[in-house]
Amino acid sequence: EPIEKDEPLLIMEEYFGKMLTFVTLALAQSLVVAVGDKFLLGITVTDLGLFIGFCLLSSIVFTLIVYTIVSMLGTVGKAVCVVFLVLQLAGAGGTFPVEVMPEFYQIIKPFLPFTYAIGALREAVAGPMVDNLWYDFKILLVFGVIALLLGLTLKKPLHPLLEWFNKKFKESGISE
Repeated sequence: EPIEKDEPLLIMEEYFGKMLTFVTLALAQSLVVAVGDKFLLGITVTDLGLFIGFCLLSSIVFTLIVYTIVSMLGTVGKAVCVVFLVLQLAGAGGTFPVEVMPEFYQIIKPFLPFTYAIGALREAVAGPMVDNLWYDFKILLVFGVIALLLGLTLKKPLHPLLEWFNKKFKESGISE
């Protein structure tokens, strides 16, 4: 018999409950993609365990970042995440080597988590250099912790502003 709760969920209960759902889905997707890369596409990977592990870690970190931004900023957060995605692809070497990109991308590269995800996966594919691997691992963890801390500290204070903004956004009719 389900337990009925008369009081609404606390803001943090909702934040972590939804986050767990998204992280679970992201882990499943990441596992399918990583295993599919190896066994369906035939990608050569020198260390399959590291490859899968860093795919899962990257998935968690990016889910934390995106979920936290959207959770705190709502519709504006979605736009911020699209800009963040575009900057990541170009600035972290996801499309072309950053060295051939404009100077702006070379400057922001160290501040983009995708830089370290690409580095870690490169190590797993080509053969790990332990120092590089640990560095990428630590930096990815830092990005994940920062996202969690931002969510923990800013979600509740920003909640009334987000509610007001969402109300005004719906009233404007732009969302239809």
